[in-house]
Amino acid sequence: MENASKALIIAGGVLVSMIIISLLVVFYNSITSLQSTKQSIKAEEQSAEFNKQFEGYAKNNIIGSEFLSLVNRVIDYNRRYTNDGYYNYTQMTLNITFNNSIDIITANNNILSQARATQLSIVENQQYNQDEFKSIIDGIQSEIDRLGSYRTTSGRIIDMNTVLALRTVQNNSLGTYTDNINNQIIHSEFTYYLSQIGVQPNEFNEVQNARTTYTNLKSVLTQIKSKRFNANIDQWQYDQNTGRLTDIVFTES
Repeated sequence: MENASKALIIAGGVLVSMIIISLLVVFYNSITSLQSTKQSIKAEEQSAEFNKQFEGYAKNNIIGSEFLSLVNRVIDYNRRYTNDGYYNYTQMTLNITFNNSIDIITANNNILSQARATQLSIVENQQYNQDEFKSIIDGIQSEIDRLGSYRTTSGRIIDMNTVLALRTVQNNSLGTYTDNINNQIIHSEFTYYLSQIGVQPNEFNEVQNARTTYTNLKSVLTQIKSKRFNANIDQWQYDQNTGRLTDIVFTES
């Protein structure tokens, strides 16, 4: 009888322990589930907040300068938050298609090679991602900066904005001028003014070609920044795991 009582007490103790352990497991699972739900909600809120900074561009007739800001934002995000060993978010891709070509015109291969001009030109109906588009913009700006302080083959530095400020009437309205230093005749008003800022007669053609190319580059950059773009929202995609925006698509208006 005494042994039976002890057995019941032990069994009861075991049962109580099992009930307590079960309750602890249920409580732990509830806490874990609640924590997981909170983290999931927080992640969704963070994704929604993240997407806002890009979804604000999901509209039509975005001007080129504003579109370029979006391009820079995507590139900066990819650099800071993807494949960095910490965040490792999926890279974003921004694709843009131009309906019309934009050609860089070089007046002389020695000023800007045809290969380089082609590299910086926009091809009709070709799709560019953010890095390709930024490379074109940066390349054009780099050539503008280079030609802005143009070094002639003889080593003279010419401020191209000063050249642009000169009168460019290509005629002999001022008559024929003689360069007293080199005793060479200057046959146009433009070349006359070039001589007044220190350009030598043997540099006239070179500087005029550089000026033509410089003007075209600046015109193309302005043209790109003035274009309008439409968001192809139906082609925008989101990461299924994180809910973050991954693919952005635009087409020239």
